[in-house]
Amino acid sequence: QLHLSDELRAAAAGAEVYFGFGLPPALLEAAPGLRWAQSAAAGVRGMLTPAVREALGSGRLVLTNAAGIM
Repeated sequence: QLHLSDELRAAAAGAEVYFGFGLPPALLEAAPGLRWAQSAAAGVRGMLTPAVREALGSGRLVLTNAAGIM
């Protein structure tokens, strides 16, 4: 499990958008206002943790990927 620093937790608390490779459950939990997650990769299978699936299913989160950008 990923350990979030206090600084990262504070930044995540106010985040609405995330861009990166993977979305650790701890980060999703620390970001209650997160509405959009953009995967830097073409695939998102690795991001589909139970917490992310729940957020997607509830409409809280939109997940997009980088497929076709090159």
